[in-house]
Amino acid sequence: MRQLKTIHPADKFEAKTGLKEGAHVRYIGINDFQRQFLSNDYSDPDGILDLETIYEIEYIEIGRSFSVVKLVGFKDKEFLGGIFEAVNKAEPKKCLKAGDKARYVGTSEESLRWNGIYFDDPRGILNIGTVYEVEHMERCSDFEGYTGVKLIGFKEMFNRILFEKNIN
Repeated sequence: MRQLKTIHPADKFEAKTGLKEGAHVRYIGINDFQRQFLSNDYSDPDGILDLETIYEIEYIEIGRSFSVVKLVGFKDKEFLGGIFEAVNKAEPKKCLKAGDKARYVGTSEESLRWNGIYFDDPRGILNIGTVYEVEHMERCSDFEGYTGVKLIGFKEMFNRILFEKNIN
């Protein structure tokens, strides 16, 4: 009997939009409908992003009706995914993976409110700015767009959005 390969919804989103970790993207602007979602959940791109610069996605969280993009070099900013366009949809994905080094950039009360039910609270466990080694990554089984990071020497699972890849 032939087995069917199931495709994860996040993989479908990535193939359709080209938005994925490591992808180069262009800010295409924000409309009034998108602007209503900025509140405390997302950073306002006005005065931060420009239409000419090519940015790189550090991490993307893909939900059923939303996506959150974190860009390389913008450690405390999270943007709506819908304000970006991939420069090359076929560009290969460059994920954080086992053996990589990752810098903990901290968390916010808002992030804990949204992600605390899926992942461990890093406060009091991890130190901001410290580089840790990744033991393994795993997609959250309860919520399709979240990815967890297990660090060497820790029993806890942390949200991927709390880390940036350490290139050095």
